[in-house]
Amino acid sequence: MYKSVFSFFFISILSANAMSLSHNQAEVESIHSPDSRPCTFLRLKGVSQADPAVNNSPWFSIPLVHNGHDVIVSMLLTAYSTGKKLNVVTTGLGKCGQAEVDSVLFTY
Repeated sequence: MYKSVFSFFFISILSANAMSLSHNQAEVESIHSPDSRPCTFLRLKGVSQADPAVNNSPWFSIPLVHNGHDVIVSMLLTAYSTGKKLNVVTTGLGKCGQAEVDSVLFTY
């Protein structure tokens, strides 16, 4: 019994990570503050679908409860104001109806 529960849990984690997606060398097109939903939203230039595992929308979401929310938003604002490119990685899951951001990395 415990083996099957552990196996199901382990496979669920692996499959969620396998569905994540990375957008490399991307430029921030727009940033949207939280509305009635507890997320900050963004769009990247040239990206018509943030994550096909979630929906057919170009929007990404960063939940306010994400451990790195404030750091990610400050990185996005810096990239937007300077034109610096970055990599945006999704979780493969949706939050606030959009593709959830896992991490953001500056590119050189």
